[in-house]
Amino acid sequence: MVGIADLGTAGPGEVLAAIGLGSCVAVAIRDRRGRRGALAHIMLPRQSDGRRREGENMRKYADVAVGEAVRTLEGGGCRRADLEAKIAGGASIFDLGRGTDGGEIGARNVEAVVRALEAAGVRLVASDVGGREGRTVEYSIETGELAVRTVRGLRRSI
Repeated sequence: MVGIADLGTAGPGEVLAAIGLGSCVAVAIRDRRGRRGALAHIMLPRQSDGRRREGENMRKYADVAVGEAVRTLEGGGCRRADLEAKIAGGASIFDLGRGTDGGEIGARNVEAVVRALEAAGVRLVASDVGGREGRTVEYSIETGELAVRTVRGLRRSI
């Protein structure tokens, strides 16, 4: 289980999961050869957007978590050229009104994740983002399947 603002890694035959994705985005990165994979549960776009506090978990930011996931996989023997990513989440759960910083946080999270993946040189191969309902995901390192379930019980696989 990968909690909010956390990053998990696993090997062949293992499954990583993140529950309760609202505006948060799950970033699943895997070595195409299936040796290792990572799942990050990101809550905010960029570290420069927030007020920093000492001891703060920086994995909540897309730009930090994606880079850390890639470095961790490379440290485990994966080649960056073999990495691919899938993302899910980024819903607009809370209607805070137009013009507020929180109103579009899901879309901003998705945009930041896509940019972080591009900056890291990791190919985005599938996504299930946006909308107005929360999601839970399960990521199979062996197959690369990202199973997405919505709060209404809809299931899809990307």
